[in-house]
Amino acid sequence: MKKRLQKSLTGICLFIILIGSASVLVTVDQTFGYFGEPVEQAISWSEDIMALQMAIVILRCVSLMAFFGCLLLFIINFVHSIKAGQLFPRKSIPLLFVCAAVSFIYFLCNDNLHIVTSAERNFVITMESVIVPLVILVFAFMYKAAVQVSEENSLTI
Repeated sequence: MKKRLQKSLTGICLFIILIGSASVLVTVDQTFGYFGEPVEQAISWSEDIMALQMAIVILRCVSLMAFFGCLLLFIINFVHSIKAGQLFPRKSIPLLFVCAAVSFIYFLCNDNLHIVTSAERNFVITMESVIVPLVILVFAFMYKAAVQVSEENSLTI
């Protein structure tokens, strides 16, 4: 059972690496497209919101890389803890909270790309940019509770 679980988690880890790498490459490619050709996707610089435009472009790439990095570390921690005989490692709790935060930043930046490409001044927050991080946050709190219950059960005789 333990070996099958480790193999399954390793497969999930490889899948996350594949999907994460593809997503990051597409996002970085799109980002450099904003700085050059094609013209319809290029940044329409506006002096008064240039800092916001730069922040949206940079935070979009960095948050996506951070999300997949944290997710990958979460799976790696889980595989190592299974080998050690522990089901819920405590060091994975902060990773889930970071995943929730960076997913909110990514969706917020992604929803507001129109500020970058057409220099519009309306800031948008969609349901997607709120719901997905909230779901991750709920799972983070559930994971934290599972860690506490697991630690309490390991202390009982």
